[in-house]
Amino acid sequence: MGARISTRSRGRTSGNKSLTDEVLAVVLLAAAVLLMISFVTYDPWDPSWNSVGTKQTPSNGIGVVGAYAGDIFFHLFGLASFALPALLILIAARLFFSNRLQLPARKIAGASLLIVTLAGLLALLPKLGLYKLENTVSNGGMVGYLIEGQLASLMNIGGAAIVLAVATVLTLMLTLEVSLASIARRLRSPRDVRADTRAARPSVLSRLRGWWAVRWERRRQLVRERRAERLELKRQKNEERELRRAEELARVEEERRQRAEEVRRWEQQQEVAGTVVVSGQEAVEADLPRMPEVVPRKSPVVERRE
Repeated sequence: MGARISTRSRGRTSGNKSLTDEVLAVVLLAAAVLLMISFVTYDPWDPSWNSVGTKQTPSNGIGVVGAYAGDIFFHLFGLASFALPALLILIAARLFFSNRLQLPARKIAGASLLIVTLAGLLALLPKLGLYKLENTVSNGGMVGYLIEGQLASLMNIGGAAIVLAVATVLTLMLTLEVSLASIARRLRSPRDVRADTRAARPSVLSRLRGWWAVRWERRRQLVRERRAERLELKRQKNEERELRRAEELARVEEERRQRAEEVRRWEQQQEVAGTVVVSGQEAVEADLPRMPEVVPRKSPVVERRE
């Protein structure tokens, strides 16, 4: 029974925390919008604490309240007043998307210190000739002017700029509850994605190198193929030349054999016929067979006796 009651009480507590966060986020968002409109439409000559004139109807977008609010913030903080609506919007977003209730005391303190340090940092710069800064003593208003004057008298303008820049970064981290490591990781992740995309998609120089390498490889392959074709053609010509030489030698040898055979047959025929012939070796050397020389025999003359 007690466990059920504690569970219900925890559920109600978490629900109340979420509802409180949402209500506070909506209030801060509305305040940021009102302040931004009053700052953008601020006119130094509207009726306010620091201006008195014949102009009775303010030209501010939020009316008299916006004119007085713009006059107060611009007189105190100058251009640093525009950081206040932005900080309220960021705090409202963090509260709206947060699951636990967080007291805004630390955030309010951080936002206040951020505006003060930013006003001092802007006061170090030469005053801009803006219409909205006619009733202010510097870019950072009265607060920035006092801070800049005290720090510059102690450590000159360079030291004051370094101190105010560091203080601005620290108060921003305190207000938004972010660390430099998380910011570096968030900035690194898109860089890694771009690096992966760049690696997946080669650059123009890498594509040119690849194209040249492919072209060079094709050219070398073509040279090797042409060289192989020339070597193959030369080998075929050599084989044909050797084949023709072997055929010529075989033909000459066959002719010699046939001539020797003819001479031998002719000598045999002459021996059978009883004729005298020239030696066969001389016929072969002369390359033509010689006809046998026939010696006629004298026949006896029969004398008639008368």
